Amino acid sequence: MNKPNELPQEKVADKYLAKVKQAKDVRAVLKVDFATFASAVPEEVKVFAYEGPADKFIYYHWIRELRPSLRYEAYICKNKAKALQLFDILQSDLTGLGERVYFFVDKDFDDLQGRAATSKVFLTDRYSIENYIVCPKLLEDLLMIDFHCNGHPGARIEVREYFEKIYSKFLEITRNLNFRIFAARKLQIEQTEDLPDKINLLAQVELTEISPTEHAVEGLVKLGREPTAEEWAGLKEAFAAINPMQGYRGKFALQFFVKWLGLLRQDRASSPSVLFPMLPASTFMVDGNFSLQTLAPKAAPPKDLGAFLASI
Repeated sequence: MNKPNELPQEKVADKYLAKVKQAKDVRAVLKVDFATFASAVPEEVKVFAYEGPADKFIYYHWIRELRPSLRYEAYICKNKAKALQLFDILQSDLTGLGERVYFFVDKDFDDLQGRAATSKVFLTDRYSIENYIVCPKLLEDLLMIDFHCNGHPGARIEVREYFEKIYSKFLEITRNLNFRIFAARKLQIEQTEDLPDKINLLAQVELTEISPTEHAVEGLVKLGREPTAEEWAGLKEAFAAINPMQGYRGKFALQFFVKWLGLLRQDRASSPSVLFPMLPASTFMVDGNFSLQTLAPKAAPPKDLGAFLASI
């Protein structure tokens, strides 16, 4: 006899079968959508499958730099889960549909989600594509070109060092937020709402100081269940081994970088200036349109991308 509030076995079986059918339906839709797309692409042209449109944009610049003659068509999978699901579908396909298809996915906190490394998938060695943008080297390039600090290498070094300090503080402020996301990925706990996309929800960022907000991490990263104390303890060592600048969530880092660059732009045009006190006022404007689209062309590609492209 079934216990109170316990579903009969046949009901459990029905729910399981419904989930299986739904999964099969999703796979079928993904395969049909991709096959329709691929049918319009000449056979000699490769297909590069990306997580989203931002990936298409930044990889365009990297590929043009590393292998400009490569002919390919970009296919957008909408997110990482669907990209890897499509990879699985094409791996098991016997018609040859996936032979010319290559995938580009972010490392995140879950790598290939249990799959083995393969020559068909390029996995970033940092959390995401944004982590290649938010770095001291790109800032120094911006200072020399966009902020008109050419001829003043000492001033560029000082601003770069200041950035490294305030960025380190931001990473420390968002450490628990990243740990919660890390735990959710490792424990396969459902994330019930989108992650915050406004910098003011993460930290209060000023030119020369940064401070935490009053928002609790539980409210910013909402999960289907809370990890147990034992689960938290079991993940601490692995999380502590992550390099925050390269391994914490890239979209959070980019939100910080765009905000801080805007403040730096205001300071460059100010008199007196806080971070450029020894530089003469520039007679040229600093373009303040900082975004992934404007910063991506200046970012250096991942170290292994050239070899991956050469193997295609």
